[in-house]
Amino acid sequence: MISILIADDEERIRSGIRKRIADSGLPAGRIEEAGDGRKALEILGQNPVDIALVDINMPFVNGLAFIEAAKAEYPKTIFIIISGYNRFEYAQEAIRHGVFRYLLKPINTEELRRTLEAAMELVTPGPGYDGDPVLGSIIRHIEEHYRASAYSLGTLAEALGISEGHLSKVLKKQTGLSFSEYLTKLRIGSAQEILRREGRLTRIAEVAERVGFSNQHYFSAVFRKICGCTPSEYLSGDFCGKERV
Repeated sequence: MISILIADDEERIRSGIRKRIADSGLPAGRIEEAGDGRKALEILGQNPVDIALVDINMPFVNGLAFIEAAKAEYPKTIFIIISGYNRFEYAQEAIRHGVFRYLLKPINTEELRRTLEAAMELVTPGPGYDGDPVLGSIIRHIEEHYRASAYSLGTLAEALGISEGHLSKVLKKQTGLSFSEYLTKLRIGSAQEILRREGRLTRIAEVAERVGFSNQHYFSAVFRKICGCTPSEYLSGDFCGKERV
């Protein structure tokens, strides 16, 4: 069973979150509550938890300061921000601290359930994944922006407020691929899906543009290198090469 800490200075909110967790059917066991960051640190010191739901605006020690202090001592705990502040600098700071998700109040019940469910899978990491929460932010951003031809490692680093070196290190460690390799694989996989789904209704140049390639000839060359056949051959059913991404 998964242990959870709810750190929020409003008792009503803590009780509401506790009830939603209880009603969710998720494998939650021990649930602790803290009304401020100092108390939350005391609870972790006595008995660490798997997941911590943390409000930013708490007395004595605010949520971001609490997470910064807690992560140094309890690196396996997964932290989720719950906040009424939709401010970019808060979200950026949360990412720097390796926060798993940033949820805005009022909290949507289904969003909370999905977030906890995903966090519980980090708690029980799969093969080759040690649960680094920064990876989730990296992957989500790449998947949301890979279609832009100008998208780059620098774009990603600036958006997340993390150095290019650290991003590259995390991605390589967890996926075995560099940023450019991961981006290319994602783009070619998306192109394959478009070709399979839309077939001859779409032009190769259009497919290239839709998955982030500004040059059709370069797209075809990369496609052939990965798949072992051109997009046109792939479209005709000639899967003659290395892999279907």
